[in-house]
Amino acid sequence: MANNENKLQQTKGFFKLAGIVSGVKRNDFYTEKMTQTDNPKPRRSIKFAVQTSPENKVFVTLGAQPRDKVYFSKRSEIKGEKSTVKAVDWDNRKSFKEDDFKIIGTNIGLVKKQDADGKEINDIQTLVEYDAVEYIKEHLQDDMHVFVRGHMEYSRFEDRNIKQYAIDQIYLSHPIDFTAEDFNETANWEQPIAFRSVEKDPSEENKFILTGSIVNYNDIVETDFVIRTPKIAQTLKKNLKPYNLIKIYGDLIGYVQEVTVDEDGDDGWGEPNPMQATSNFHKEMLVLGADKTSIDTEIYSEEIFDEFMRSKKEFGEVASSKTKSSTTDDKGDDSDDDDWAV
Repeated sequence: MANNENKLQQTKGFFKLAGIVSGVKRNDFYTEKMTQTDNPKPRRSIKFAVQTSPENKVFVTLGAQPRDKVYFSKRSEIKGEKSTVKAVDWDNRKSFKEDDFKIIGTNIGLVKKQDADGKEINDIQTLVEYDAVEYIKEHLQDDMHVFVRGHMEYSRFEDRNIKQYAIDQIYLSHPIDFTAEDFNETANWEQPIAFRSVEKDPSEENKFILTGSIVNYNDIVETDFVIRTPKIAQTLKKNLKPYNLIKIYGDLIGYVQEVTVDEDGDDGWGEPNPMQATSNFHKEMLVLGADKTSIDTEIYSEEIFDEFMRSKKEFGEVASSKTKSSTTDDKGDDSDDDDWAV
């Protein structure tokens, strides 16, 4: 069938964070509601922040609902041989027991225990995502010091592209001291993209917008990244053409941005009303470099993308509209600098 044959290599991106938890006491920390589908199911989700430095905060999330099957994996004793995977009915996910088979899910270490030598270690639990949400809700607390690994999820809602940072692993970490001399912030990401364009952002000096396509299982989402190093922007623009695959990487940025009240000068009516001041949470994926060895000029093209989206639409699998075609000036500049990273 065409929907099975016409597959594209997905562009999976990942992140890692180390910081201090906040937001557990917020009303939207945990939610549970029924999905709006023909066969409604309960969907659980959590959302909280990880403070990675005094100025930086990243919100992470995890959401899931019951599904028909869960999967258990058993590592092969033969080096290089693939693991054995078994599908198990949803209702049997907690009772299934078979030697050396482990459930595939979210790894969590939010409780301490003692090992055989009396050393305090994380009590690691691996739970299917739906159960992991409930476990994290019960055990996560504000001010915990944690290490988080996860993956990026990209989607489109109306005319907005949405980025979410989904948890794959979360563990209690060693104490994090932002004031320590040897403190190094951990708020990193890497993401393969199908390059589309680099354009100057006129709203800010030395700011550029890198647009790339993300290939998901059943759709293609166009999204933006921020570059603040002109040489990186110039290098990408000079060396890449639309649809070239390349891995980029950088830092996750998040902070509260105050919105000031417009002032018409001193009109005799006093100062602006502080009750009318608002704030927005600004977040961006800041590009610090690109891996030039990852460039693939053949894997994607406009024709390949169009055929992929067309086949998905035929089988009703597309989650969003067709990506727009974009072009970029590949002339670049005359510099020979090979500035792929800062």
